[in-house]
Formats: sequence, C-alpha cells, structure tokens
Amino acid sequence: MPYLWVLLLPLMLHLVGGWMNASVELANKGLMPIHAPASFTCEEDWTDARHTCETADTRLKFLDDRYFIRHMGVYSLGDFLLYAFQWIGSLPYFLWLGLMLNKRSNA
Repeated sequence: MPYLWVLLLPLMLHLVGGWMNASVELANKGLMPIHAPASFTCEEDWTDARHTCETADTRLKFLDDRYFIRHMGVYSLGDFLLYAFQWIGSLPYFLWLGLMLNKRSNA
C-alpha cells in the first residue's frame, strides 16, 4: 500500500508510548514511580492507587514520571508519545487520502 508510513508513524507513537509506560509499571509491581520535583514531598502530593514515589529500588527510572510541567503535573516519556499521538488525531488519515488521490490523478 503506497504511503503506508503516513498511517504507521502515528500508530508507532501510540504503541511505543504505551509500551514504555507498561514496561515501567510492570517492572515496579504495577505502579508508576514518580520522581517528584525537589520542592514537593512525594508522599503527600503525588501518590495514589496507580502511582508511588521513586526509591533506590525503582526499576527503569528513566521511564518513570519525572518531567514536571507547572500547573499540569508530572509526565513520563511514554506520556509525551501518547499525547503526541492524540494531538495528531485524524490528520494522518486525511494526509494519506490526499496523497492517494494525488497519485491517482497523476497516473
């Protein structure tokens, strides 16, 4: 199928982002560790049923929630890829359709 990469690239963002989050959660007993900013106390501000504080025993620390965005929260690399997938939305489908129609009209 021509221009398949237009459809696969957003899908890869979704799959890789989900894999990154699932990997760190599975490695840490089903909980997503949080690397809280220095100005916050992790136990009081960030933990819930799905999150725990990062400790010395935390595995895959580079994939945990560690990127603080003021007034929004703490995010992981996987979260950023998942949000990129959501932000792109249905644009790739329209781009693919346009490329296919253009190819057909030039043939």
